[in-house]
This record gives sequence, structure tokens and C-alpha cells, in this order.
Amino acid sequence: MKLEEENNDERSANKATVGGVVKKVAFMIIPILVVTIAARNTVVWHVEHFLGASRLHLTSVWLWVYDLYDGDEKALAVWGTWITVTLSFWIVGGFFLFLDLAAPPSIRQYKIQHKKNIPVDHKRLMKALLLVVFNQFLSIPMLWLSYFVMKWRGCTFKDELPTFHWFLVEFVAYLLVEEFGFYYAHRLLHHPRFYKSIHKIHHEWQAPIAVISIYCHPIEYIMSNVIPVIMGPLLMGSHLSTFWFWMFLAVGNTIVAHCGYHLPFLFSNESHDFHHAKFNQNFGVLGILDYLHGTDAAFRGTVAYERHFVLCGLASARELVPDHEKEKNECELLCGLEPN
Repeated sequence: MKLEEENNDERSANKATVGGVVKKVAFMIIPILVVTIAARNTVVWHVEHFLGASRLHLTSVWLWVYDLYDGDEKALAVWGTWITVTLSFWIVGGFFLFLDLAAPPSIRQYKIQHKKNIPVDHKRLMKALLLVVFNQFLSIPMLWLSYFVMKWRGCTFKDELPTFHWFLVEFVAYLLVEEFGFYYAHRLLHHPRFYKSIHKIHHEWQAPIAVISIYCHPIEYIMSNVIPVIMGPLLMGSHLSTFWFWMFLAVGNTIVAHCGYHLPFLFSNESHDFHHAKFNQNFGVLGILDYLHGTDAAFRGTVAYERHFVLCGLASARELVPDHEKEKNECELLCGLEPN
């Protein structure tokens, strides 16, 4: 009888866990689908008219870019993509680098790890920038290889641009593929066998700044920064223009995730900042697989989790959710354990 009761309790716990996961995933995906379906025509109209360009005009702009490379699709896929990604990194990253170097008092209130890297150590920064530039050049042969995969997958270069509706479908697919690829690559790199020789370089910055988003061992750069991001467009056989736009968003996302500032109106980066501080929590991008595997359990018991929301005003997260001593016991047991 007692055994049967224990089995019933275990089944109930499993149902509760599965139910929680389903609710979390549904909470993230369903609003996107509902808004997209309900407002798709309005969104398309506003996108096209706000930019002052119809889809036909956007296609003509893309054909102009295509002609810049004299129709050389390999050059467009390799050098065009590399220039797009590199410029995106230094434009967005350069803004945050200015904040790190200037450290204006008005912005310090948004620093997640209070008073850390203010000011930034110039010697450490120069060391990081050298490896960042090396990794950016390392992506060129990766893009050259990906060009042949794109051709094999039937990716298009010159044809009419995809519809806005199809782009949204592809975008959701990209997010899920990146979450899967990055989470498991990242978990693997935290294995003691790989951490010390590869991933520890990236974790030299326990209080991260924007430009160290790709400060990592070249093997890690390929495993977790390049492959998970390009796999979505390759699997979907996407148009190159969609690939470029996705790369711009992915670069911006990883820069903000590492910037160290929880700024108003940007997505919350408390999760990944906490990962750098504590090492063994929050391995993913969206948080779905962290929730499924329980690798955000300690994080959810901290004040950082309470601050894990989009700031819709100018008040800082620390002001809205002040520091407190009360943390769940699990955090003391699970956090801050750097692999050997």
C-alpha cells in the first residue's frame, strides 16, 4: 500500500514537472503565434510603409547588393556575410565599449554586477580584443564551407525575397535550433575534460562586458558561436538576405547578453550574467532547455531572477528589486562551483 502511494506521488510529481514545462513553452510560443496571426496584415503594412518600401522595392535593393558582387554568389555568401556580421559586432559592441571605457555615472545604476569592471582593465581588454579579432577572421573559412552547404540545401541568393509571414516561421525555427545547439554545446564545454583547456578562457570574465561575447577558444567559437547560429538558415534553406538579418539579430543578442548592463527596453540579460558569475546555471539562450534540465533551479531562487524582466521605465532593476540577503538554500548548494 505504501509502495503504491509512493508511486502515485512520483507520477504526480512527474506530471507537475511536465505540466510546468508545457506551460512555460506555451507561455513563450503561443503569444507570438496569436499576435502574428491576429495582426499579420497590419504588421506587414506597417513594416512596409514605415520603411517606406514595398516588398518589390526591398527586392530591388537586394538585387543592387547582389550586383555589387557582380553576381558572384560565393563572394556574396562569404565576404558579404562576413562584412555584415563584423560591422554589426563593432557597431553594437562599440557602443557598449564606449560605456565600459567612459563609465558615465548616469549609466552605472544599470550595471548588473555592481561596481565590477568600472573602469575596465585596459590590459585585460586588449588581450580580449586580440582574440576577438582572430575569431572573426576564423569565421571566413567557416562561411566558405557553409556556402557549399547552402547550395546543396537550395538556399537562394537572387530570387524574390521571402514574404514577411514566411520570415516569421523561419525566425521561430532559427530560435529553436540555436537554443538546442548552443545549450548542448555549452553544457559539453562545461565538462571538466573540456572546461580547463577550452571554455575557461571565456569565463576569465566573471563580470562580462559586451566585446568578450566572442572572447573564447577558437574551438569554442566554432562549436557554440558559429554552428548553432548558422544551422537554422541552412536547415530551412533560407534566402541569403534572411540569413544576414538573422545573423545581425544573433550578434546583437549575444552582445547584449554579455554587456553587463540591464538597460531599459532591452531584453533582460540577468540570466547569462548570472551564468558568468556562478558558472553552472543558465546554459541556454531562451531558457527552455535550462528549465527542462533543471539547470536554472538555483537561479530561480535568487534576486537576479526577480530582476529578470524587461525594464519598461528608466528605473534600474536594482532600484525596483533591491538587494536582499534572503536566498533559497539551493543557491548556496549549487552556485559558484567552477569546474577544475
